[in-house]
Amino acid sequence: MSISNKVFTKVTVTRTTVFDTLMQLMTNSGWTLLNGGADLVNSYIFSSTGNDGNKKILLQMSPYDGASGAGTELYDIRNKNRATVGSSGAFRELKSYDTATKAGVPYGSTISSWRALPFIHTRRGDDAYTLSSNLYIFVPADQVFNLWYYIDKEQIIYYLDVPRTMTGYAPMLMFIGIPEERFLNESFTDVPTAFVSFCTGSGAVSEGNSSSVLTAQRPVAHTPPATEWFYDKSYPLSIPRLPSVDRQFQLSEVICGSPLVGFRYRLGGFLIGKHNVDEVADGDTLTVESGGTVYKYRYGVTSPGYANWTSMPSGFNSVAFRIQ
Repeated sequence: MSISNKVFTKVTVTRTTVFDTLMQLMTNSGWTLLNGGADLVNSYIFSSTGNDGNKKILLQMSPYDGASGAGTELYDIRNKNRATVGSSGAFRELKSYDTATKAGVPYGSTISSWRALPFIHTRRGDDAYTLSSNLYIFVPADQVFNLWYYIDKEQIIYYLDVPRTMTGYAPMLMFIGIPEERFLNESFTDVPTAFVSFCTGSGAVSEGNSSSVLTAQRPVAHTPPATEWFYDKSYPLSIPRLPSVDRQFQLSEVICGSPLVGFRYRLGGFLIGKHNVDEVADGDTLTVESGGTVYKYRYGVTSPGYANWTSMPSGFNSVAFRIQ
Protein backbone atom coordinates (compact mmCIF):
# COMPACT_ATOMS: atom_id res chain seq x y z
CA MET A 1 0.00 0.00 0.00
CA SER A 2 0.98 3.62 -0.39
CA ILE A 3 1.96 5.28 2.90
CA SER A 4 0.96 8.92 3.25
CA ASN A 5 3.85 11.38 3.47
CA LYS A 6 1.63 13.74 5.46
CA VAL A 7 2.43 13.39 9.16
CA PHE A 8 0.11 15.12 11.63
CA THR A 9 1.31 17.10 14.65
CA LYS A 10 -0.56 17.66 17.93
CA VAL A 11 -1.05 20.96 19.75
CA THR A 12 -3.22 21.81 22.77
CA VAL A 13 -5.94 24.46 22.34
CA THR A 14 -9.12 25.73 23.97
CA ARG A 15 -12.34 26.88 22.35
CA THR A 16 -11.13 30.49 22.51
CA THR A 17 -7.64 29.82 21.11
CA VAL A 18 -8.26 27.23 18.38
CA PHE A 19 -9.02 29.75 15.61
CA ASP A 20 -5.96 31.96 16.24
CA THR A 21 -3.82 28.83 16.57
CA LEU A 22 -4.96 27.67 13.13
CA MET A 23 -4.18 31.10 11.64
CA GLN A 24 -0.66 30.99 13.13
CA LEU A 25 -0.11 27.43 11.88
CA MET A 26 -1.06 28.53 8.35
CA THR A 27 1.45 31.39 8.55
CA ASN A 28 4.14 29.05 9.87
CA SER A 29 3.46 26.67 6.96
CA GLY A 30 4.09 29.26 4.23
CA TRP A 31 0.71 30.94 3.72
CA THR A 32 1.01 34.74 3.34
CA LEU A 33 -1.31 36.87 5.46
CA LEU A 34 -2.39 39.79 3.25
CA ASN A 35 -4.58 41.94 5.47
CA GLY A 36 -3.44 41.29 9.02
CA GLY A 37 -7.04 40.77 10.10
CA ALA A 38 -7.68 44.43 9.32
CA ASP A 39 -10.97 44.32 7.44
CA LEU A 40 -14.32 45.28 8.96
CA VAL A 41 -15.26 41.81 10.15
CA ASN A 42 -11.78 40.99 11.48
CA SER A 43 -11.25 38.14 9.05
CA TYR A 44 -7.90 36.92 7.79
CA ILE A 45 -7.06 36.74 4.08
CA PHE A 46 -4.27 34.36 3.07
CA SER A 47 -2.59 33.69 -0.25
CA SER A 48 -0.48 30.77 -1.43
CA THR A 49 1.24 29.78 -4.65
CA GLY A 50 1.04 26.12 -3.71
CA ASN A 51 3.80 23.63 -3.09
CA ASP A 52 5.12 24.05 -6.64
CA GLY A 53 4.95 27.86 -6.65
CA ASN A 54 2.67 27.91 -9.70
CA LYS A 55 -0.80 27.99 -8.19
CA LYS A 56 -3.07 30.83 -7.06
CA ILE A 57 -4.98 30.21 -3.84
CA LEU A 58 -6.79 32.92 -1.85
CA LEU A 59 -8.70 32.10 1.33
CA GLN A 60 -10.67 34.32 3.69
CA MET A 61 -10.95 32.93 7.23
CA SER A 62 -13.44 34.30 9.76
CA PRO A 63 -13.70 33.58 13.53
CA TYR A 64 -17.43 34.29 13.51
CA ASP A 65 -20.04 31.56 13.77
CA GLY A 66 -21.59 32.11 10.35
CA ALA A 67 -21.30 34.99 7.93
CA SER A 68 -24.30 36.89 9.28
CA GLY A 69 -22.68 36.97 12.71
CA ALA A 70 -19.53 38.67 11.41
CA GLY A 71 -18.48 41.66 13.47
CA THR A 72 -20.77 40.73 16.38
CA GLU A 73 -18.80 39.77 19.49
CA LEU A 74 -21.50 37.35 20.60
CA TYR A 75 -20.66 35.03 17.67
CA ASP A 76 -16.86 35.26 17.84
CA ILE A 77 -15.44 31.83 18.75
CA ARG A 78 -12.52 33.62 20.48
CA ASN A 79 -14.79 35.46 22.91
CA LYS A 80 -14.00 34.47 26.50
CA ASN A 81 -16.90 36.37 28.10
CA ARG A 82 -19.83 34.29 26.96
CA ALA A 83 -21.32 30.85 26.69
CA THR A 84 -20.54 29.86 23.13
CA VAL A 85 -23.18 30.05 20.44
CA GLY A 86 -21.89 27.20 18.31
CA SER A 87 -18.24 26.32 17.87
CA SER A 88 -17.40 27.32 14.32
CA GLY A 89 -15.75 29.90 12.18
CA ALA A 90 -16.31 30.38 8.45
CA PHE A 91 -14.16 30.57 5.33
CA ARG A 92 -14.44 31.15 1.60
CA GLU A 93 -12.30 30.94 -1.50
CA LEU A 94 -11.56 34.28 -3.19
CA LYS A 95 -10.99 35.31 -6.79
CA SER A 96 -8.70 38.26 -6.00
CA TYR A 97 -7.59 40.68 -3.29
CA ASP A 98 -7.96 44.47 -3.32
CA THR A 99 -4.83 45.91 -1.70
CA ALA A 100 -6.38 49.37 -1.34
CA THR A 101 -9.42 48.28 0.65
CA LYS A 102 -7.79 45.16 2.12
CA ALA A 103 -10.87 43.22 1.09
CA GLY A 104 -11.32 39.95 -0.75
CA VAL A 105 -13.17 39.76 -4.05
CA PRO A 106 -15.27 36.57 -4.17
CA TYR A 107 -16.21 34.48 -7.17
CA GLY A 108 -19.73 34.55 -8.60
CA SER A 109 -22.71 33.44 -6.57
CA THR A 110 -22.27 29.74 -7.36
CA ILE A 111 -19.06 29.31 -5.36
CA SER A 112 -18.77 32.49 -3.30
CA SER A 113 -20.79 31.30 -0.29
CA TRP A 114 -19.16 31.20 3.09
CA ARG A 115 -18.48 27.63 4.13
CA ALA A 116 -18.31 26.14 7.60
CA LEU A 117 -15.05 26.14 9.52
CA PRO A 118 -16.17 23.98 12.45
CA PHE A 119 -13.92 22.52 15.12
CA ILE A 120 -16.28 19.95 16.58
CA HIS A 121 -19.45 18.54 15.05
CA THR A 122 -21.89 21.36 15.57
CA ARG A 123 -25.21 22.85 14.55
CA ARG A 124 -26.61 22.99 11.05
CA GLY A 125 -25.93 25.91 8.70
CA ASP A 126 -28.83 27.94 10.01
CA ASP A 127 -29.05 31.73 9.84
CA ALA A 128 -31.22 32.29 12.93
CA TYR A 129 -28.66 33.40 15.51
CA THR A 130 -30.63 33.17 18.75
CA LEU A 131 -29.36 32.03 22.12
CA SER A 132 -32.61 30.16 22.70
CA SER A 133 -32.19 28.06 19.57
CA ASN A 134 -31.85 24.32 20.14
CA LEU A 135 -29.57 24.13 17.09
CA TYR A 136 -26.49 25.25 19.03
CA ILE A 137 -23.92 23.24 20.93
CA PHE A 138 -22.40 25.18 23.82
CA VAL A 139 -18.67 24.82 24.47
CA PRO A 140 -17.02 26.31 27.60
CA ALA A 141 -14.35 28.92 26.91
CA ASP A 142 -11.65 27.05 28.83
CA GLN A 143 -12.42 23.55 27.50
CA VAL A 144 -9.10 21.92 26.48
CA PHE A 145 -8.75 19.97 23.21
CA ASN A 146 -5.95 18.32 21.29
CA LEU A 147 -5.75 19.69 17.75
CA TRP A 148 -4.05 17.36 15.27
CA TYR A 149 -3.05 19.08 12.04
CA TYR A 150 -1.23 18.79 8.75
CA ILE A 151 -0.76 22.04 6.82
CA ASP A 152 1.30 22.80 3.74
CA LYS A 153 0.91 25.44 1.01
CA GLU A 154 -1.94 23.53 -0.66
CA GLN A 155 -3.79 21.61 2.05
CA ILE A 156 -5.14 22.44 5.49
CA ILE A 157 -6.26 19.33 7.36
CA TYR A 158 -7.14 19.36 11.04
CA TYR A 159 -8.78 17.01 13.52
CA LEU A 160 -10.06 18.21 16.89
CA ASP A 161 -9.89 15.43 19.46
CA VAL A 162 -12.81 15.74 21.87
CA PRO A 163 -12.25 14.44 25.45
CA ARG A 164 -14.40 11.46 26.35
CA THR A 165 -15.73 13.40 29.35
CA MET A 166 -17.60 15.71 26.95
CA THR A 167 -20.76 13.71 26.38
CA GLY A 168 -22.82 14.67 23.35
CA TYR A 169 -19.77 15.85 21.41
CA ALA A 170 -17.61 14.07 18.83
CA PRO A 171 -14.24 14.56 17.09
CA MET A 172 -14.29 16.16 13.64
CA LEU A 173 -11.94 16.25 10.66
CA MET A 174 -11.79 19.13 8.16
CA PHE A 175 -10.00 19.17 4.78
CA ILE A 176 -9.51 22.44 2.88
CA GLY A 177 -7.39 22.68 -0.23
CA ILE A 178 -6.20 21.15 -3.46
CA PRO A 179 -6.63 17.40 -4.01
CA GLU A 180 -3.43 15.41 -3.92
CA GLU A 181 -4.07 13.70 -7.25
CA ARG A 182 -6.05 14.64 -10.36
CA PHE A 183 -7.17 11.97 -12.84
CA LEU A 184 -8.59 14.12 -15.67
CA ASN A 185 -7.20 16.97 -17.75
CA GLU A 186 -9.28 20.07 -17.00
CA SER A 187 -9.88 23.43 -18.67
CA PHE A 188 -9.00 25.90 -15.91
CA THR A 189 -10.21 29.40 -16.79
CA ASP A 190 -12.00 31.45 -14.10
CA VAL A 191 -11.05 28.98 -11.39
CA PRO A 192 -7.26 28.55 -11.46
CA THR A 193 -7.16 25.14 -9.80
CA ALA A 194 -9.39 22.47 -8.29
CA PHE A 195 -10.36 23.23 -4.69
CA VAL A 196 -12.21 21.04 -2.19
CA SER A 197 -13.65 21.36 1.30
CA PHE A 198 -14.59 18.15 3.12
CA CYS A 199 -16.01 18.02 6.64
CA THR A 200 -17.05 14.99 8.71
CA GLY A 201 -19.36 17.11 10.89
CA SER A 202 -21.06 20.12 9.32
CA GLY A 203 -21.15 23.48 11.02
CA ALA A 204 -22.54 26.97 10.97
CA VAL A 205 -22.48 29.12 7.85
CA SER A 206 -25.11 31.58 6.67
CA GLU A 207 -25.60 30.29 3.14
CA GLY A 208 -26.69 26.69 3.36
CA ASN A 209 -25.04 23.65 4.86
CA SER A 210 -21.49 22.42 4.75
CA SER A 211 -21.01 19.05 3.16
CA SER A 212 -18.61 18.28 0.33
CA VAL A 213 -17.84 21.30 -1.84
CA LEU A 214 -15.81 21.09 -5.06
CA THR A 215 -14.64 24.13 -7.02
CA ALA A 216 -13.29 23.13 -10.42
CA GLN A 217 -13.60 23.60 -14.16
CA ARG A 218 -15.10 21.05 -16.51
CA PRO A 219 -12.87 18.25 -17.76
CA VAL A 220 -11.60 18.81 -21.29
CA ALA A 221 -14.21 17.72 -23.90
CA HIS A 222 -16.90 17.15 -21.25
CA THR A 223 -19.90 19.10 -20.05
CA PRO A 224 -19.80 20.08 -16.36
CA PRO A 225 -20.59 16.95 -14.30
CA ALA A 226 -22.42 16.88 -11.01
CA THR A 227 -20.15 16.59 -7.99
CA GLU A 228 -20.35 13.29 -6.13
CA TRP A 229 -18.05 11.55 -3.66
CA PHE A 230 -16.59 8.17 -4.49
CA TYR A 231 -14.51 5.97 -2.22
CA ASP A 232 -12.22 3.47 -3.82
CA LYS A 233 -8.90 2.12 -2.58
CA SER A 234 -9.19 0.00 0.57
CA TYR A 235 -6.03 -0.40 2.62
CA PRO A 236 -5.75 -3.20 5.21
CA LEU A 237 -4.16 -1.94 8.43
CA SER A 238 -2.95 -4.47 10.99
CA ILE A 239 -3.93 -3.78 14.59
CA PRO A 240 -1.69 -5.59 17.09
CA ARG A 241 -4.10 -5.07 20.01
CA LEU A 242 -6.48 -7.61 18.55
CA PRO A 243 -6.31 -11.12 20.05
CA SER A 244 -6.40 -12.62 16.56
CA VAL A 245 -3.30 -11.42 14.72
CA ASP A 246 -4.71 -12.26 11.29
CA ARG A 247 -7.68 -9.88 11.55
CA GLN A 248 -7.48 -6.68 9.55
CA PHE A 249 -9.31 -3.38 9.69
CA GLN A 250 -10.22 -1.69 6.39
CA LEU A 251 -9.72 2.01 5.66
CA SER A 252 -10.17 3.80 2.34
CA GLU A 253 -8.96 6.84 0.42
CA VAL A 254 -11.47 9.59 -0.38
CA ILE A 255 -12.08 9.85 -4.12
CA CYS A 256 -14.19 12.53 -5.79
CA GLY A 257 -15.83 11.64 -9.07
CA SER A 258 -18.80 11.84 -11.36
CA PRO A 259 -20.82 9.13 -13.11
CA LEU A 260 -20.48 11.17 -16.31
CA VAL A 261 -16.68 11.28 -16.49
CA GLY A 262 -15.41 8.89 -13.82
CA PHE A 263 -12.90 9.61 -11.07
CA ARG A 264 -11.63 13.19 -10.88
CA TYR A 265 -9.64 13.62 -7.65
CA ARG A 266 -8.03 11.82 -4.73
CA LEU A 267 -7.97 14.07 -1.67
CA GLY A 268 -5.04 12.48 0.18
CA GLY A 269 -3.78 13.11 3.71
CA PHE A 270 -6.28 10.93 5.58
CA LEU A 271 -8.29 7.73 5.32
CA ILE A 272 -11.92 6.93 6.19
CA GLY A 273 -13.57 3.78 7.51
CA LYS A 274 -16.69 2.08 8.81
CA HIS A 275 -16.34 1.92 12.59
CA ASN A 276 -16.77 -1.48 14.25
CA VAL A 277 -16.65 -1.37 18.05
CA ASP A 278 -15.48 -4.98 18.17
CA GLU A 279 -12.34 -4.25 16.18
CA VAL A 280 -10.96 -0.85 17.15
CA ALA A 281 -11.78 2.02 19.52
CA ASP A 282 -11.73 5.79 19.17
CA GLY A 283 -8.23 7.04 20.02
CA ASP A 284 -6.44 3.80 19.11
CA THR A 285 -3.12 3.84 17.29
CA LEU A 286 -3.11 1.68 14.15
CA THR A 287 0.15 0.27 12.81
CA VAL A 288 1.04 -0.35 9.19
CA GLU A 289 4.17 -2.21 8.12
CA SER A 290 5.57 -1.36 4.71
CA GLY A 291 9.05 -2.09 3.36
CA GLY A 292 10.25 -3.19 6.78
CA THR A 293 9.19 0.09 8.44
CA VAL A 294 6.30 0.42 10.90
CA TYR A 295 4.09 3.51 10.51
CA LYS A 296 1.51 4.73 13.01
CA TYR A 297 -1.95 6.14 12.32
CA ARG A 298 -4.31 7.85 14.77
CA TYR A 299 -7.88 6.50 14.60
CA GLY A 300 -10.97 8.52 15.47
CA VAL A 301 -14.73 7.96 15.42
CA THR A 302 -16.52 11.01 14.06
CA SER A 303 -20.13 12.16 14.00
CA PRO A 304 -22.18 14.16 11.49
CA GLY A 305 -23.46 17.61 12.37
CA TYR A 306 -27.03 18.65 12.98
CA ALA A 307 -29.54 16.72 10.85
CA ASN A 308 -26.74 14.33 9.79
CA TRP A 309 -24.98 16.83 7.51
CA THR A 310 -21.59 15.44 6.56
CA SER A 311 -19.19 15.00 3.64
CA MET A 312 -18.64 11.34 4.50
CA PRO A 313 -19.90 8.70 2.05
CA SER A 314 -22.85 6.70 3.34
CA GLY A 315 -21.89 4.22 6.05
CA PHE A 316 -18.49 5.77 6.81
CA ASN A 317 -18.01 7.29 10.25
CA SER A 318 -14.31 7.10 11.18
CA VAL A 319 -11.01 8.56 10.06
CA ALA A 320 -7.31 7.75 10.36
CA PHE A 321 -4.26 9.92 9.76
CA ARG A 322 -0.54 9.31 10.06
CA ILE A 323 1.20 10.48 13.24
CA GLN A 324 4.58 8.70 12.90
